[in-house]
Amino acid sequence: AEDGLRTLCVACREIDSEELDLWLTRYHEACVALEDRQEHLEEVADEIEKDLELQGITGIEDRLQEDVGTTIGKLVEAGIKVWMLTGDKTETAIN
Repeated sequence: AEDGLRTLCVACREIDSEELDLWLTRYHEACVALEDRQEHLEEVADEIEKDLELQGITGIEDRLQEDVGTTIGKLVEAGIKVWMLTGDKTETAIN
């Protein structure tokens, strides 16, 4: 991070289908909440993002790459959950 690189941590854990189904229900409820949506989303994220096993860390230059949107779209079409986290401005994340 000191060299101006984006630091990325990759982690995972196994969850059974019952836990996933329950969490997806809570996640959907948080997504459609009319009040305090962001707070509810943070709570359900905290539920699933625990006891993770670190797989690796990398640093990348923070340049917008070609076809990122297309690639993310294909991952989602394939049924892969994609979460993007940024500490930057909303405009940067949208770009």
